Amino acid sequence: DAEEREIYTYRFQVQPLAATVVVGDASMPAPRAARQGFDLPPGRHKLRVVSARCHPREQTLRVDGPQSTPRSLALDWKDARIQIDTNRPAVVYLDGNRSEPYPIGANGNNASIRVPFGRADSDRGSSRKRLRLEIRPRDNLQLRRQHSVVLRPGEQTSISVNFP
Repeated sequence: DAEEREIYTYRFQVQPLAATVVVGDASMPAPRAARQGFDLPPGRHKLRVVSARCHPREQTLRVDGPQSTPRSLALDWKDARIQIDTNRPAVVYLDGNRSEPYPIGANGNNASIRVPFGRADSDRGSSRKRLRLEIRPRDNLQLRRQHSVVLRPGEQTSISVNFP
């Protein structure tokens, strides 16, 4: 059958650019997958996109003819975490946001703050966040400690704060 012998080239626009595209048993870095594409026979193929700082994405790719435009695939960044160790129960404000304080307990209780990064639609700046933290003991909001952290998706950073 002539149709069974057909091969079609499928290309992908992938974010972040550091991702790897895997179709069946073949894999290639996203920029090459976008330029060269994968030569595939008609049928269903397992598609997987992976990147170290993102959640992997899997789906079934159906090849039933020529591809008109490259398929867009944006991964979701993994959340980062800030672990705050303090000797007193405290509240934490991120980037001066007073309306959403994070209450934390002493000695590491409830002291992990999740920082979401969202979708990797753009490589410009979205894979790194600089946050200012203001930490105040709950029983004396006049005292404060300030820290600045730079986070990347999937990372955890720790801050230690001691109040008198």
